[in-house]
Amino acid sequence: MRAPGEPRLASILPHDRRTPIVRAALLFVLGSVLSVGNAATPAPDSDWLDAFRRGTTAVEPATPLFPATLEVSYPGRRGDRSIVRIAVAAPWRELAAGDEIDSLRFLVDGELFRRDEPFDSFRYRLAVPRSAAVENTAPIVFERHLAPGRYSLVLRIACLDAHRVHRVERAIEVPIVAAGPESPTGSTGDHSLTLLPPPKGLLTGKLRVAARASGDRIDKVRFELDDRPLMSKRRPPWSVEIDLGRAPRLHDLRAVALDEAGRELASDHIRLNTGPSHFEVRLV
Repeated sequence: MRAPGEPRLASILPHDRRTPIVRAALLFVLGSVLSVGNAATPAPDSDWLDAFRRGTTAVEPATPLFPATLEVSYPGRRGDRSIVRIAVAAPWRELAAGDEIDSLRFLVDGELFRRDEPFDSFRYRLAVPRSAAVENTAPIVFERHLAPGRYSLVLRIACLDAHRVHRVERAIEVPIVAAGPESPTGSTGDHSLTLLPPPKGLLTGKLRVAARASGDRIDKVRFELDDRPLMSKRRPPWSVEIDLGRAPRLHDLRAVALDEAGRELASDHIRLNTGPSHFEVRLV
């Protein structure tokens, strides 16, 4: 009970999209204080905040940065959605810092907002070989499939070799694109892999996840959670059951299609428990 005159903490409303670490941290705390019945929730791992930082578009103040340019184009349509091609040009020579590096590795974390509400989040791991560099720039190119409309795009691109980061925000207007070329999600040549969307809301406990794959050289599909391999399936249905724990936490789910030699043919990635942009914690 509050003492007379004691200030009241009415609510915490992290509605600003520029504070993803705060949103994620409060989401974790909210999940931790909730329990089923009177069962106690296990204590969080000591590195949970680092995991949140790695999974958001936030950049720590002391992080070394690198310059880059961003171009967005709309080359075609997939079903009723427009293909949004995002191309970032990073400075090859500045990041390679010498001739001994044959490729640069990048980790791309992205968020899309619509009407100031979180709409989509994604992560890509890309390697750009020296042979792909054009006019001293490393092209970082990927696609999303979006319904026409206005979005806010936020990208955090980390060069894993140079330990430097680029962050950019851009408002984009996705047009209605006439019928044209289509590109399957996570495709490589004649092979494609798409993770099916999970149920909406905060997810805990056992969850069955599934993927749709096509291509005659696929030997198996490997499922990964938070960069840890879980299970591989050698025949359809490409589906496994995973355990997300008792408290809702941010997770990265990835599926990889491999050939008989273990070479990656296609992959897809989704983020679980990104949470809504508004939630409230009341302390009485």
